[in-house]
Amino acid sequence: MVRLLLIGWILTCIGSGAHAQEYGHEVWSRFTFGVMHSNTFKQDFEVQYRDQQSNAFVESRFKLYTFRWYLVFSKHNTFIQLSPFTFFYRDPEDGEEVKEFRFAQFVGRNFFSKRFQIRTGLEERFFTVSDQQFEELRWRTRLGFMMEVFANIHMNISNEFFVRDRLTGVEVNWFDQNRINVSFPWKIAAWTLEPGYSFQTRQISKSDIDNFNVVYLNINYQHKKRTET
Repeated sequence: MVRLLLIGWILTCIGSGAHAQEYGHEVWSRFTFGVMHSNTFKQDFEVQYRDQQSNAFVESRFKLYTFRWYLVFSKHNTFIQLSPFTFFYRDPEDGEEVKEFRFAQFVGRNFFSKRFQIRTGLEERFFTVSDQQFEELRWRTRLGFMMEVFANIHMNISNEFFVRDRLTGVEVNWFDQNRINVSFPWKIAAWTLEPGYSFQTRQISKSDIDNFNVVYLNINYQHKKRTET
């Protein structure tokens, strides 16, 4: 009963936020193919498509395509994620083409039977905008809570905070964005379907901060390699 009341309250909050006309609205989708090499090491290959909005008050839309490669090492309740290669391509309907290469490393830990999780890490980002290039560092910290709702269905609630330091190019604000996420991963054998909602606050320019409603669907398939005997 308590779980259903909590879910109802969260969905009510999502619904009230989604109807705010001054907010931007976006749709994200992601597919991840994972290869489990052992109980402590796996690789994830991820492709993502985003239909985004560059400003909540101006109809200026663009499409973002991404590819990420992760190496994940885990032991007991601690895990390390290394991304030796990530590529972002932004194809605006009007405006400038943006390409980004990114290297990232994260470390995280689960607490209380994996109900709580903290993950923090650093991204090194290299941008190409038209003929200009610049580089920045971005720190991300995420706090999360997970609970079982029904058999094979969980609810994840998290908050992730982003800060950045522009190393070259135009100076930007240290605050990048904040994401409040709610999702319901549903595990079916090797597949996981995860619909979710994210309320995001982003630094659009040096003096402007806008809010966005994002709905997303993550699809994850984990392939476990057979060990030879």
